[in-house]
Amino acid sequence: MTDIRLGPYQLVAELGSGGMGTVYRADVVEPVDGIPVGAAVAVKVLHPHLFSTEGFYERFLREARLGRSVHHPNVVGTLDGGVVHDGGKARHYLAMELVEGYTLRELIRRLGRVPEKKCRYIGFEIAKGLAAIHAAGIVHRDIKPENVLITPEDTVKIMDLGVARLREESIRLSQSGDLIGSVHYAAPECLTGLDADERADLHALGLVLYELVTGKHPFEAPTFCSVLERVLHEKPRSLREIDPLISPCFAALVEELLYKDREKRLTEAARIATILQNAECSHWWGRHCPGQLVPRAPPLTTLASRSSARM
Repeated sequence: MTDIRLGPYQLVAELGSGGMGTVYRADVVEPVDGIPVGAAVAVKVLHPHLFSTEGFYERFLREARLGRSVHHPNVVGTLDGGVVHDGGKARHYLAMELVEGYTLRELIRRLGRVPEKKCRYIGFEIAKGLAAIHAAGIVHRDIKPENVLITPEDTVKIMDLGVARLREESIRLSQSGDLIGSVHYAAPECLTGLDADERADLHALGLVLYELVTGKHPFEAPTFCSVLERVLHEKPRSLREIDPLISPCFAALVEELLYKDREKRLTEAARIATILQNAECSHWWGRHCPGQLVPRAPPLTTLASRSSARM
């Protein structure tokens, strides 16, 4: 429990902590635009040292505004952002939609390999969320299993919109654990100094799908430098070489998302969502795997409950 008050938010309990800040469950105790008094929200309090960088505060406010512009069921909503001065100490925060559920990282730990049918459903949901993010002119920049949540209703939600660019800027300043964790899901062009665009998020989606269906990241290595080398230069092992039961179409889709040259990748999240939703009915799917049928996926809750029963 905590008795910290941040403007209109009363922090109730810590939910977790990471490289950017600490997340709390909080109650709204004063009226906020669009948020009723008494509502429960998640509040991320950013680490003070991040704001020692010149211009970081202005970028923080800009990213918070961008995050509030996206309203989509597959994206955890950014509700508010600001700073509270307490005894001469500045506390910067982001208020977000409070969502119950478990992350894709937890799903991988439970199941090891996630069935392809379920991977297609998860990919479809992520792609829909990315389409909304990209339509708002935003690149998420940090799509990874830890930042994707599955609710009890089987809705898949992208988290951390509005802080990903700030994390990227802070990462560039240090050789921290966050850097090592994030480089696994970075597109090659981002590691060579090019600006990230929508294709970087789609590359990360490909990596997430690869890891879900195989249970392992394609570029695992013991050191940061060796991970970097693999991300930049190594082609991932073929999915069907790992598991011949993976459909040629799904393997081909993931392969196209993971091209090193971003000019060769699929470029639109909405199109990827259509491919994954329609499966054998999609033009892309039919072109790659004519005549192949893909059965409908079971609910995520069924998989999670089966996994829990085995644990």
